[in-house]
Amino acid sequence: MAGAGVATADKNLFRSAVSTLQPRSLAIVGASERARWPSDIFKNLREFGYPGRIAFVNPRQTEVFGQHCYPSLRDLPEPVDHALVIVPAAAVPGVLTDAEETGVKSATVYASMMGDGEAPESKARGAWLTDFVSRSRLRVAGPNCMGAYSYRERLLGYPNAELCRLEPGSVACIFQSGGLVQFWMKAAADRGLRYSYCITSGNEPDLGLADYLNFVIDDPQTRQVVLFIEGIRRPEAFMHAAGRALAIGKPILAIKTGATAQSRAASQSHTGAIAGDFAAYLAMCERYGIVNFRSLDDLVETALAFEGGRLPKGPRIGFVTTSGGTVDLLYDYAEFEGAVMPDFADATKAALKPMMQEGIAPKNPLDVGIPSTIEIAAKLCETAARDPNVDMVAWASPMPRKED
Repeated sequence: MAGAGVATADKNLFRSAVSTLQPRSLAIVGASERARWPSDIFKNLREFGYPGRIAFVNPRQTEVFGQHCYPSLRDLPEPVDHALVIVPAAAVPGVLTDAEETGVKSATVYASMMGDGEAPESKARGAWLTDFVSRSRLRVAGPNCMGAYSYRERLLGYPNAELCRLEPGSVACIFQSGGLVQFWMKAAADRGLRYSYCITSGNEPDLGLADYLNFVIDDPQTRQVVLFIEGIRRPEAFMHAAGRALAIGKPILAIKTGATAQSRAASQSHTGAIAGDFAAYLAMCERYGIVNFRSLDDLVETALAFEGGRLPKGPRIGFVTTSGGTVDLLYDYAEFEGAVMPDFADATKAALKPMMQEGIAPKNPLDVGIPSTIEIAAKLCETAARDPNVDMVAWASPMPRKED
C-alpha cells in the first residue's frame, strides 16, 4: 500500500492520504438523484467498478437510486473509511463533527466558501475548519475542490465521466485548481498519457500538496508526478517529499502561478493560497530537480517524453529532423532556451551519412531529408543516441502512424 515505506521521522512531516485515496468503503453525504455532483459521482463509482461499500446520507431523502439513505453519518450501521461531503458550506461543520465522532477516517469537502475569498462568513468557516483539523484525527481533503481519481482502486470521485473511461497508468497529477485538471488531463490523455492518481487539493487546511506528493512517491505504479501549484503552504514538508522523489529518480514536472503580482492576487482571492516569491520557488526547483514549465502545453509534451521511462544523463540534445527549415528554427530556439546542441563525433557522422540524402552534411541539428522507411528513421535516431556527446535525442517530424 502506498505510504507504507515512509520512515518514522518522515511521518512527522506528513499526513496520511491512504484512507482518502484508497478507501474500502464510502459515504456520499448530500446524496441525491437530482443534484448533479453527487449523482454524477455515484454513477461513476457504480458504472466504472468501485468495489467497496457505498452508503448514502441525506436528511431530506429516504431512498436514493433505489438504496436506503440515512439521515446522518451517525445513523450508519457501521462507519465508512471515507466520506464524500457534497453539501453547502454552512452544513459542512456538522457533517465533519459527525464524521469525527463516528469513526470515519477521512472526508473530502467539495464546498467553497470555507476560507477562500473575502466574505466574512467564508473566513469564519475557514477559521473553524483550521481549528477543527488541528485537534481532529479525521483527515480532511479540500475544501473548495472537485475530488480525485484513484484509477487502480476505481475510486472516481470527480464529477466527470469521460475521464473515468481511461485505463490506469503511471502519471500522478496533483492540481491546486479543481477545474483546470480535467482540461489538462483530457489534452494529455488524447496524446496517450494515462494516470494513477489525479487529485484536486483545494484550500488545504489539512491534507495538502506535500502529503499527496509523498503518497504518490511511495506508489510503485506511479513513475512521474505532474503538479499545478498556486502556493506551497508547508515548504519544509514539500521539499522533503521532493527530495525523496529526486533520490529515487521519480520526475516531478510542475507549473506554478504567481510570477506576476496580478496572478498572486488572483490565487489568494479564489483559493486562499499564499503564492510566495517566484524566484525562491525557481531556486527550490533547481535544488530538488523539479522541472518547471511556463505553459500547460509544454507540461503535456514533457510528461509524454518522461513516459518513455528513460531519463537523460545530461542536457546535451541531438536533433534529428526532416527539414532544413526546422534546423534553422532549432538554432534560434536553442539559443533562446540556452539548450546545448553539441556536434556529432566523427564516427557518428560516418554512420549517419549512408542513410541520408546525398549532398546533406551530417551535423547537429540533423536534416536527414525524407527517410525512405520508418526503419531508417529509427536507425538514424538510434545512431544519434549512441553518440558520446549526446544525452538525449529529439525527433522533429510527424510521428509514425499507429499501424507503422
